[in-house]
Amino acid sequence: MNKIGIKIRKLRENRGISQSRMATDLDMSQSYYCKIEKDDSKLSVNQLFEICEILSINPISIFNQLNSNSKKTTVIIDWQTSSITKIE
Repeated sequence: MNKIGIKIRKLRENRGISQSRMATDLDMSQSYYCKIEKDDSKLSVNQLFEICEILSINPISIFNQLNSNSKKTTVIIDWQTSSITKIE
């Protein structure tokens, strides 16, 4: 199953960026960043935007790529709580 963290990991690896550098640029520990890529930690909207900025991609493109081989999915971004919910 494709998830956001897995997609982020693939994009990061394709750009030759280490987890350590991502964690440093995001001002978080490498272990916490690793949890994001493993989908073991929730990803806030702000974190998603910061990650996308580092990877030079549009945040919407992650969701488009996640859904390219599956049925239609709705993504809800709650700006007040900085949370992302995927509804299948």
